[in-house]
Amino acid sequence: MGLIAASTPAEDAAEYIRAEIKSAVQHLEGAILSTFTRFWQDPAGADPQAILDVFGTDAATLVQVFAAGKDLVNLIKPDSIAAEGPHSIVENEDGTATIAVEP
Repeated sequence: MGLIAASTPAEDAAEYIRAEIKSAVQHLEGAILSTFTRFWQDPAGADPQAILDVFGTDAATLVQVFAAGKDLVNLIKPDSIAAEGPHSIVENEDGTATIAVEP
């Protein structure tokens, strides 16, 4: 008789799922934070509106995916991504997006 109790298949599966989700959330968190920084403070000096313009009619989807990723990470790890841009982004009906510059 061993000192360590054998785990059940369900316990093994649950541990695997926990580990995979933890890894995925850590990766997503890093991707969201690095993307956020690159978008608002590109090291080569790319303007955020110019970046959105390159995405064209996919820009609004980009904004939605970023927001959904941030929400998902914060659901699992509350308040881990609090980043907000210096300006809001308006999603246009045609799928483009525009930086809203407040007066």
